[in-house]
Amino acid sequence: MKPPPSSSTLRPLLWLMLLLAPMSGWADAAPKPLKPGDPVTSIPLEPLGFLGMPAAQLVGGATMFTVHFADNTHILLTFNSRGLIPRLNDGVPQTDDRLITALLVELPTGNVLARTTWHTRDRDQYLWPLAHGLFLLRIQAKLSVIDPVHSFAIGGDAFHAQPFLQLDQRIGYISLSPGGDLLCVETIVPPHPVSQTTDATPQVVHFDTQPTAELRFYRLAFVASDSGPPQLRAQAAGQVGARSLIRVAATAEGFLDILKESNRTWLFDFQSHAGKRMELAPFDTTCAPSPYFVSRTEFIALGCRGSDTRVMLSGFNLRGEQPWIQVLAGQQISPILVTAPDAGRFAFSRILVSGSYYDIQNLIPEELSGQEIQVIQNHDGRVLLHVQPSPIQRTGQNFDLSADGLNLTIIRNGNLEVYRLPELTAKDNEQVKRAAADMVEKSEARIGLMSKRPASNPKAAPLPSSPVPTAPPSALEPAMTINAPSSTVPKANAGDAQPDDGPRTPPSLYGPDYPKNPKK
Repeated sequence: MKPPPSSSTLRPLLWLMLLLAPMSGWADAAPKPLKPGDPVTSIPLEPLGFLGMPAAQLVGGATMFTVHFADNTHILLTFNSRGLIPRLNDGVPQTDDRLITALLVELPTGNVLARTTWHTRDRDQYLWPLAHGLFLLRIQAKLSVIDPVHSFAIGGDAFHAQPFLQLDQRIGYISLSPGGDLLCVETIVPPHPVSQTTDATPQVVHFDTQPTAELRFYRLAFVASDSGPPQLRAQAAGQVGARSLIRVAATAEGFLDILKESNRTWLFDFQSHAGKRMELAPFDTTCAPSPYFVSRTEFIALGCRGSDTRVMLSGFNLRGEQPWIQVLAGQQISPILVTAPDAGRFAFSRILVSGSYYDIQNLIPEELSGQEIQVIQNHDGRVLLHVQPSPIQRTGQNFDLSADGLNLTIIRNGNLEVYRLPELTAKDNEQVKRAAADMVEKSEARIGLMSKRPASNPKAAPLPSSPVPTAPPSALEPAMTINAPSSTVPKANAGDAQPDDGPRTPPSLYGPDYPKNPKK
């Protein structure tokens, strides 16, 4: 029997095995090359504490998790977490209370740099991305601003919340214009008790419920700072009463006025807040269009041709052009956009409904066939990426587009995935500059959504005033001071469309389903 080899004999053999390993079976362990459309980063979420979410709540309109770029190398991830919910003795029922875990995640490593927990009182959306890595956080009717990346970098609390706005009404909807320069906060107006006294009924109380919503506009600006990132400045810009919660297609410069010319033609006008009116390209659609700004001078609109299953997505600009149109198959709900104006790109999400009949207020998971996301170039409608997140979340926020337009992140199958998008071409950069040159002159005029149509049109009567009283916004921290208007803010009923003078030039582009101009 031979004696075992000595350590001096084994050492050279081990080194030889290490040198030959890449040439043998160890080569199979090398990372596989990425295929077109594969994510460049995939981070498992279960080790981070992200567990399964009830499908019924995701399709019912609750926001159960969010994913946002804080910058190109950091993700702000939030999700429902389990734990003992503290009891609050504030007289508010705690039936919808929950705990939200917030993580600042480093890319591409997936390391968690900071963590916190928020106690929310409802199931509605609680987080909105601003510009420069800032986020708007809502807890009931209180809005705060967090700056996770910068706060972490200077060694402070990454999730320190700076007070922004405290309202005395329930917040129903919040929206920001592309680039984050206009904030709209819509609140639900409680019914006002009105007393009546008659001989038959000496004390009768009924509730006046008109209007039911109030829109507050704030212009946002970022002021350069010598000691850190730009500081956020906000100024109250107007207040409008509406009959219900609405979504206003507006920028800090103006808003879109939508007019119906015929059963198959709708007109877009851009109305500046200073009163200047611009006629834009009409839209050939058989249903009322839904416009969304994707930059300060470009917008898209959803329409249809004959039925809800023939959806059209078309691009427009303030030059009066309609440069592209795309026909989307299938019946959809909950269209949501995330924009990257500096790159001339946007991510468009929609949820597909499989059944012919459904109740939008009582959807069940089986009625939804999927959620699809496209990243599209503004100027030509070019589709750069097409992905499907999972699980479906009706309120969105399960995807985000980076500010430079070069990365898309989604939640899919228990992973946080990041996709790299193509670089901008020379033509793309040229079109981004051209769109920026179309910008309407900035104005500090109050925002009232007042439609100022030509006086020659007898039907263009002023919109009636709303009975909602103007309430000045609360005072904020000095770094985020909101200055209330010095006089009463004009109010109007938003969302009312009135006919214009007459027909205008037909749309400038038709897709394969539209071989000829619409009949007048």
